[in-house]
Amino acid sequence: MLVDPLTSDLYVITKRSTEVAFYRATAPQSTTEVIVMERAGTLSLARVPLAPAAGQGAVGGDIAPSGLEVLLKTYVEVYY
Repeated sequence: MLVDPLTSDLYVITKRSTEVAFYRATAPQSTTEVIVMERAGTLSLARVPLAPAAGQGAVGGDIAPSGLEVLLKTYVEVYY
């Protein structure tokens, strides 16, 4: 999960595939109701030769304090 430091929007990123999907919950988020996230985009990651399917997707990431840069990490690469 990532938090946009400028808008406080929350992002959840899928991680079990080379096709990573981004979902957004716009701020302010309710603490008492179900939040329905919207699909905000996708990113195609390079396939890692000989790695199992579960090791192909994203494992972490962060948004810069400026809100202008994002890093997304896999087991073997970092995307900027």
